Amino acid sequence: MTKTSKYIARACAQQGQSTVEFVVLGAVLVPLLLIVPLIGKHMDIAQATAVASRYVAFEGIARHSSSTDGWKSDADLAQEVRRRFFSNSDAPIKTHDMAGNFNAHRNPL
Repeated sequence: MTKTSKYIARACAQQGQSTVEFVVLGAVLVPLLLIVPLIGKHMDIAQATAVASRYVAFEGIARHSSSTDGWKSDADLAQEVRRRFFSNSDAPIKTHDMAGNFNAHRNPL
């Protein structure tokens, strides 16, 4: 066998290798790239929940309904948290934090 025939035989034995590598790599990377936005949404929801729970804890201690000068009932506090922390980021700012149409600005997630 000459050098050229050995080279041709070796090249024929490796046909399709790059296609298989591409398919395997695509099968791994495509789901990974599709899951990145979902991880981001999950982290955003977790962070908003943590901030809202801190706000509720502070407001519950400082201005709860059972204190002598309390002015927020539990239902008012729950509605305020829904408006402030779980609505869309482009929702309009309300004067005196009064509820408008909350369902129109609710975050769908």
